[in-house]
Amino acid sequence: MTTSLDLAARARELIDSCLIIFGEGWNSDAAISLHQQVEALAEEADAAGSASLAEQLFELSVFLCGVVDQNVSPSAVLQTRIATMCEAVAPVEVRGIVQSEAELGRANETSRHPLVLLLVDPGTADPALAKAVTQLNFLAFQVDSLTALAVEVSRRSVAVVAMSKTWVDSAADVIAAIEHAHPHALTQPGTLALIEQGQRAKRMFALRAGVDQVVETTSADALADSIAEFIAKRLNSAFRVLIVEDDRGQALFAQKVLGHRGMLTQVATSAAEALAMVDQFSPDLCLLDLNLPDRNGIELAQLLRDKPGFEFVQIVFLTGELNPDARTLAVRLGADDWIVKPVRPRDLLAVVETRAARARRSLWLDSSSKLGREAARGVQSRRRMLSAISDLENTEAEGAQSVLVAVAPNLDSGSVEVCWLDQAELGGEVALVLRAHGLVRSEVCQAETLVSLFIAEPAAGNQQTLASIASDLERRHWLSSSEGLQLPFALVGVQLDGTLTADGAVDAALGLLRKAQLQAPRVRFQASSVTSAQPTGWPELRDMFANDALGRSQTLAFVPIVPVDGSRGGKYWLRESFEVRIAVGEACVPDHRAFARSSGFHLRLDQWVLARCFDRIRMARGDLALVAEICPETIEDPTFAIWVQAECQRRRIESPNLTLMVNADRMRNASSRTESALRPLVEQGLKIALGPLSDSANDQRLARLGAVSIIVCQVAAEGVPLPLELLKLAAELQKQVLVMGVDDASSAEVVFRQPVHFACGDAISPPLSRPEFEFPT
Repeated sequence: MTTSLDLAARARELIDSCLIIFGEGWNSDAAISLHQQVEALAEEADAAGSASLAEQLFELSVFLCGVVDQNVSPSAVLQTRIATMCEAVAPVEVRGIVQSEAELGRANETSRHPLVLLLVDPGTADPALAKAVTQLNFLAFQVDSLTALAVEVSRRSVAVVAMSKTWVDSAADVIAAIEHAHPHALTQPGTLALIEQGQRAKRMFALRAGVDQVVETTSADALADSIAEFIAKRLNSAFRVLIVEDDRGQALFAQKVLGHRGMLTQVATSAAEALAMVDQFSPDLCLLDLNLPDRNGIELAQLLRDKPGFEFVQIVFLTGELNPDARTLAVRLGADDWIVKPVRPRDLLAVVETRAARARRSLWLDSSSKLGREAARGVQSRRRMLSAISDLENTEAEGAQSVLVAVAPNLDSGSVEVCWLDQAELGGEVALVLRAHGLVRSEVCQAETLVSLFIAEPAAGNQQTLASIASDLERRHWLSSSEGLQLPFALVGVQLDGTLTADGAVDAALGLLRKAQLQAPRVRFQASSVTSAQPTGWPELRDMFANDALGRSQTLAFVPIVPVDGSRGGKYWLRESFEVRIAVGEACVPDHRAFARSSGFHLRLDQWVLARCFDRIRMARGDLALVAEICPETIEDPTFAIWVQAECQRRRIESPNLTLMVNADRMRNASSRTESALRPLVEQGLKIALGPLSDSANDQRLARLGAVSIIVCQVAAEGVPLPLELLKLAAELQKQVLVMGVDDASSAEVVFRQPVHFACGDAISPPLSRPEFEFPT
């Protein structure tokens, strides 16, 4: 029988080997073998009842797995973290050093209380702030250099880094030091910057650099309270995963893997226990074993689906079933995905992170739901707004019709700039202010990030009253309690007179709002309208966009782009479509991009598509190039380039191998603004493809734009298949040419005789369900 002393002795031997193999004596094969031995010993310790040792070994195993996956010698920072974990497993004899009681005490305290790292001015200290933080039951530790900051972040579990006013100008360097010292994004400490009141430029600079929150105060107590509020907010926003697994070792393993990515977990060993705790825990995702002692996992999934408010909770099965038909059946009966046992950490993280994020985006909640995080901000779902409009049809008195109002800050005016990180906060502030207005008779719906919708009293049915509401908003200060930002607002009203359906009224209001944002007057009232006919599937598509259900119904096709001259390969045009439920069955809506442009969902759609591109490019590690179509209105949005930069930084993509294909129609009419919007995207390493272009003088002018590197042409149905003058101009400008729509042999024959670099179409290669690239397993 294995004793605890035997296990401890074997653990020390493994620890000694870990410090060598994952240190100066790096060897990839030995590292893989050693990781497997650590994992096996963790399972043996758990089976023998040595819970503490098993937990520490499981944690070390999870971390070593990530290092082994990278298959490169660990950096000095990673070596320090591995040594710290090794010391936790065998604290007395690791490297022959005995930890002091003070060091052990500090480690234990850190595990019980959140640690706040105070980045103070070089050569100074801030005892008042440290005392204020300590009084709130946090641990406070002060550093005065980036080197000391990196060491502490790599060695200890830091909840938040609070930087003094002096460090704000170097916020980007502070963020970079944190990310280098602690590469896992979900468990990186939060960042908080202190600035003087009214320093709007400093606030914007810090947020663009990646700081999570900016505090305008000079009081140590007020700053400590902000730190406490920030930590509480981070804990509330963490992904919550309910693990339903009767195998304790498997459950502990999953807890450690997910815990390393900052997720909150709870374990249930039976279906009955899971049903008892699910209401209070409010998980974003349930990880279910198919074979539970009291119920089948599929039955539990169906019971969870029937619970009010849990319709969109993601359910992932853990299964050892190798029959693909059986696994498909399990998904059809209630699950969203499955993971095959034995589970590897990277597989578990890939599925859980993707599904949990999707659950957060797709969740719509009414006021009775216990999960209502949006309700706390006074913001309700679009579906609730549509229901409220429909209810008015039966209750509204004749001659006293209510008014649907849409309002948004007019950031496109050029005089005001708000960082995209600030926009969610600003949208919530606007919604709360509107909710308290006397003319508002409904909940406030945040139809888009900065667009609020509400039903107003009939008295708001004129331009003068709407203008007064806009004036009230413009007099307020936003994003700060003092010396905040004053914003211009665009505000429109549409009378609900029975001639419009609920969807039609919302579309009319959003369309009128976009006009008010682009040109005077900024306040408009529409007394009546006639519902226009909509293509089949658009109402269903609208619901899908409004409730962030894109990922549930998307279909991605990768259209190979063939290098005609043989200079480059591995490039694909990403063509997305969406399956929507129409009456009985499902149908595809091919013109979803036209719908997104007309209904104001273009930015959300394009961000969703590009996020999929970034994920695939990151996985391919430079061996994959994608072309994605982007709405021209998205290019013109001042927040889009900032969002792209932030997403690349978050995924650590230095030079995205991505081309944005922009339709030339809008640029022919309003080219100046779009041209200027292209430059920051090119500076971030993205390529711009513009088209389809013809031989016209206007199109040749567009082809000369410096930001455009790829000219797109379309094969004509009859006559001259290609614009020959444009091709000649492209050769002079040394720009690449992509020909789309090469769908038959005769077109292909002509295209391959012309000075063309790339071509795609059915005659060359059919669309693929995934790129022809071997993704890492």
